[in-house]
Amino acid sequence: MNRVVALVIVSSAAVLATGCGKKGSPVAPVPRGPRPPETVAVRQVGPDVVVRFTVPESRGDRPSQEPRVAELVRVALPPGQPSTADPDAFRRRGELAGLLEGDPLAAGVRAELRDDTAGGAAGRYEGWSLRYGVRVRDRKGRASTLVATDEIVPLSPRPGPTGVSAVVASDGVRLIWSAPDGGERLYNVYRATDDGPFPETPIHGAPLASTEFVDTDARSGETYRYVVRELLGDGAPVREGPTSPEVRVEALDRQAPSRPVGVIGVQEAAAARLFWDPNSERDVAGYRVYRRVGDEPWSPVPLAEIRETLFLDVDVRVGQRIAYRVAAFDRAEPPNESEPSEEAIVVVAPDPGGRP
Repeated sequence: MNRVVALVIVSSAAVLATGCGKKGSPVAPVPRGPRPPETVAVRQVGPDVVVRFTVPESRGDRPSQEPRVAELVRVALPPGQPSTADPDAFRRRGELAGLLEGDPLAAGVRAELRDDTAGGAAGRYEGWSLRYGVRVRDRKGRASTLVATDEIVPLSPRPGPTGVSAVVASDGVRLIWSAPDGGERLYNVYRATDDGPFPETPIHGAPLASTEFVDTDARSGETYRYVVRELLGDGAPVREGPTSPEVRVEALDRQAPSRPVGVIGVQEAAAARLFWDPNSERDVAGYRVYRRVGDEPWSPVPLAEIRETLFLDVDVRVGQRIAYRVAAFDRAEPPNESEPSEEAIVVVAPDPGGRP
């Protein structure tokens, strides 16, 4: 009798479990916390480890769902310990290393968390394996999924570059700096607009082995800010020394190109042909030709610009002695024009083909 009762009870429970009118596989609960941070990246800058991330969009339209706090969690393992890639490492060994608060955090913004514990993570954890995770919390304190960075092993930084200067040259903005203690080093140069943030990637390809660089992409009329950092080690994540003092420059091109050389004038049928050597400056936009007939004053040939290094003057007459000079101009606004070249003389003789 007892066994029968037990069976009835089990059967009733089964009916209650399946008799709610729903069929199919169980459905996972809808997430209620914030969305996870995006594009999380780690690097060393001077003594600190810096983690940058993109603040996620709010999961809903309620004010309570807006991300308000970002937390930086660190796992640190001394040399010789297993990798920090253990998926359970943050739960077992994670510790809070940084905090960013906003009201709210602006969605889509590239934000930064910095581990400057005990005078800098590089000083305290040089040679250790560090891994960081970032999570955000909304106004109710609900946490997003923790997004982990790559592993980084900090290196002890040396003093950063000094004496950074920037001048506008004909081929761009020329930067020069000094290494405090000399020696061979590799450098990265970063450029920002007058009021914008510095990017996470340098403005050149491979690291620089010299203490100068020409920014050939600088545009005339723009104002730029530059900083320089020493590259401490190979591979990723990037490990750099302290940031140099910032230098600001207004890229107004006031330097004219050099005067054209090699100007030659010859008669071609009933016209005069000019040739000259191309200028070496990158920002040369074209050339202007000036001429003088006999003792008349110099006057420009009525063309807006000549892009090639040759010109055919058909406005000539037999017997004229015509002097020509060529000037180069750049892309600045307004353009800078070079000093004129040396003269090239053409004396127009009768056309041997029979034309006047």
